[in-house]
Amino acid sequence: MNALRFVPLLALAGAVGCGPGGPLGDSTSPPSTASPAASATPSGVVGNAELVVQTALFSPDNSLTVGGHIAFEQRDTRVRIDVISIAIPGMNPTASAAAGAGAAAMQFFPPGGFTVVLDQKAMTYTLWATAKQKYYTGKFSRPGAGPSPLPTQTPMPNATPPAIAFDPLTAFKALKNVKTFSIVLKGHGTTNGHPTTEYDYQVERDDGQGNTFESHGQAQLADDLDEFPVQLQASAKGKTVPTSSLRLDLTRLERRLPPNGDFVVPSGYALAQSPQEVLGR
Repeated sequence: MNALRFVPLLALAGAVGCGPGGPLGDSTSPPSTASPAASATPSGVVGNAELVVQTALFSPDNSLTVGGHIAFEQRDTRVRIDVISIAIPGMNPTASAAAGAGAAAMQFFPPGGFTVVLDQKAMTYTLWATAKQKYYTGKFSRPGAGPSPLPTQTPMPNATPPAIAFDPLTAFKALKNVKTFSIVLKGHGTTNGHPTTEYDYQVERDDGQGNTFESHGQAQLADDLDEFPVQLQASAKGKTVPTSSLRLDLTRLERRLPPNGDFVVPSGYALAQSPQEVLGR
């Protein structure tokens, strides 16, 4: 798996998706149960991780810290994340107003946790929860593209796709609202028992209409696991993103190819109409 694609996926996907130009599109189409064709040299990693997220709910003085235990699997362009448990390990003692909000957030998730599968090739995400026996699938919108308000009719197999004009500047147009972006090699060391290479990234976006977003972080990539990230740290803030920070530590890593069936919704689960229907209690 390309580690430089995995880094922004975990560290930035949620925050950038809420920022300017990065919405998630909804889809109620069920995910395909067909297994993708295996590559000549499929790659895979299985492991566990500890996630800690701190966010300012109402002001910088009212911060809530949420920790979670996560199991994950990666096979080629697909990543499965199982959120096993969530807790509130720490909270600003002066943030009495945040206590109620923190308890309410804990009630948001179903008992027993939930699963999310990200497919970077198909640009889809799928959620399911064992307690609810439901699943939901949707698509990530590409930069500059908003979600379609109505589903489009599936073309016939023999339909000729419309011609797409070649535009060599497409990649640059997607960056028009980015004020600064950098990835810097910081050095080498040892992280969570693995020899690692550290990268530092920074991104700042502004669409000129007050919709700003800033993020900065570090990624430790394991040299003995094809540069798979073993630690991610990120901070973010913006008009629609409260000042937040994230730390993800991979406590166990095993180079093993998980089965295709682990990335498919279990049989018997019902299609939900929204993510909230899957994640709500």
